[in-house]
Amino acid sequence: MDRITLNAIKGAAGAAGGDPVYVEEVFSTYLYDGGVYNLDGDKRKITNGIDFAGEGGMLWVKCRTAAQQPFVWDTERGNGKILTTDINGGEWISYHEDFYSDGFSFNTTNNNVNGSNKRYVSWSFRKAPGFFDVVTYTGNDVNGRQIPHSLGSTPGMVIVKRLNGSDDWTVQHRSLGGTKSLYLNEIDEVDTSSTEWNDTAATSTVFTVGTSGKTNNLNDTYVAYIFAHDDQQFGEGGDESIIKCGSYTGTSTAGNTVDLGFEPQFVLLKSAVGGTGDWRIIDNMRGFVTGTDGDATLNANTDEVEFEDYTFAAATSTGFTLEATSSPSNTSGRTYIYMAIRRPHKKPAAGTEVFYSLSRAGNDTDTPITGVGFSPDAHFSKLRPLNGSSYMNMWFDKLRGAGTYLRPTEDAAEATSSNILLSFDQDGVTYGEGNNLNGASESSGGDYINWMFKRAPGFFDVVAFEGDGSWSARNHNLGVTPELVIQKTREYAEDWNVITTGKIQYLNKDQVSSNSTVSNSHSSTVFGVNTDSSSDSYIAYLFATLPGISKVGTYSGTGNDIDVDCGFTSGARFVMVKRTDDDGDWYVWDTERGITAGDDPYLFMNEYTAEVTNNSNIDPHNPGFQITDDAPDALNVSGGTYIYLAIA
Repeated sequence: MDRITLNAIKGAAGAAGGDPVYVEEVFSTYLYDGGVYNLDGDKRKITNGIDFAGEGGMLWVKCRTAAQQPFVWDTERGNGKILTTDINGGEWISYHEDFYSDGFSFNTTNNNVNGSNKRYVSWSFRKAPGFFDVVTYTGNDVNGRQIPHSLGSTPGMVIVKRLNGSDDWTVQHRSLGGTKSLYLNEIDEVDTSSTEWNDTAATSTVFTVGTSGKTNNLNDTYVAYIFAHDDQQFGEGGDESIIKCGSYTGTSTAGNTVDLGFEPQFVLLKSAVGGTGDWRIIDNMRGFVTGTDGDATLNANTDEVEFEDYTFAAATSTGFTLEATSSPSNTSGRTYIYMAIRRPHKKPAAGTEVFYSLSRAGNDTDTPITGVGFSPDAHFSKLRPLNGSSYMNMWFDKLRGAGTYLRPTEDAAEATSSNILLSFDQDGVTYGEGNNLNGASESSGGDYINWMFKRAPGFFDVVAFEGDGSWSARNHNLGVTPELVIQKTREYAEDWNVITTGKIQYLNKDQVSSNSTVSNSHSSTVFGVNTDSSSDSYIAYLFATLPGISKVGTYSGTGNDIDVDCGFTSGARFVMVKRTDDDGDWYVWDTERGITAGDDPYLFMNEYTAEVTNNSNIDPHNPGFQITDDAPDALNVSGGTYIYLAIA
């Protein structure tokens, strides 16, 4: 979109009291289990926050666990009108669905969309200038026919499907130009027929069709799905892109990197030149992880089940890296095209949108946890009683995959397990067999505390990166300067580095702060690192102060009660404190176990020791928390210095 038009739209929106538009308002990947009715007793309702009723859009659904066709609906054609992207067949009517202001529903238990004991993924695309549009039209067999659209910018990809007969799903992609086509239901390379697009690339107002029956046969009916490219009008400042359509060349070498300028949550890609290939879809809800054998992909052009535990691609802070070394994503010399959508980027309005704590008991069964209010990006947990286990404290994150963990109590490399944390879900997580997180005996019924975090601008980010020996600063998407960076190499035994106020400390130790400093300063776009081997993988957790939601700060000990003002209104729900001028453990409290005027249970993040319940070291304080005069030197000695992380 040109700057004059963009400014006019912004001005009109401002005059009308319009708000910034974020990717989570126009796109959703939503996972659900089939066989459920939960609306008026006769419909399956999915509430994903997408306003189909008011704005319009397209819904794409695929079964993950059984061979079923991918179904497509849209608001332009109306309820119940189905297309399938794996075949060239026309539109048909069945399995009535409804579109709402906050999602969609089905009135069927058909196996394609809501079968019993089956799992599904839905991708919702809302119409919005600069992101996506849907149009329908009737063909006239006129070469050079122009079809208007409302994208407001030059499309990155246009997909056209004939509705009243059998013809391929025809795709124009900006990286191939208006003289070439791909077919969404086929594995073929590019086709150079001039009759489909009249050898004309789409513009900011129209796309052009020729006389092909795939795009413009006389009196035939068509639908077009139009995707934008790099229209920078989104986000808090109205200057962020949320979708890009581009291409790259395969190298057959792991580490081939695509720079988007943002971290993607969804990527559709295909081999276009130099070899055939499926249309692969990967997203961060099903598995878009860094490291091998953790990705989950689906084909848009087949009815095949999900490919699980697959080596495909890894999301980075600025794009994605191809981890495969051959087809379907990285064969040397091939040209691949893609469409990528940005990860959510809206600041939270309350701490409950990004942090959740849960106290629970093990129960010897696979256990889904719901009611969290968000899909966690990181999950930290600890066994509260001491049972002799060496796995009492484990940190998981979505970027590394649910089965991969690190232990902040020691310097060990990351490890994997198939029965501890099974998945990061739409509204929580699923614990594995025995509910024995952190190694408690399956029959012990051990008590656990679990802390769940959602990545959000200004609050928290997770970055997985590869060392290159340069010690260069690394990109992040926190949007502000990080104030607390916790970093660990994944591949070998090395201390956890905690970087705050320019100094290095160790999460797995109680030692006094090191005199070492980081190699680069933090900023709103990069963070400094302490170690950077030329061949090792790292994970970093970044926290910052977001007014009213989180606070990274310091206080000085007095030996008396200390009121720590975090800028909250109802006190802190999570507090972690460490002494920095002398030895001291990493103390952790939360309101799930109790931050009260009496004794408050605490745990050490860096120790295997059991929870302590008979001390009153912390008290409630509405603006934050209070460290009491009963607290030990590790928390409150005159002249001592302390760092803390608090979450409202």
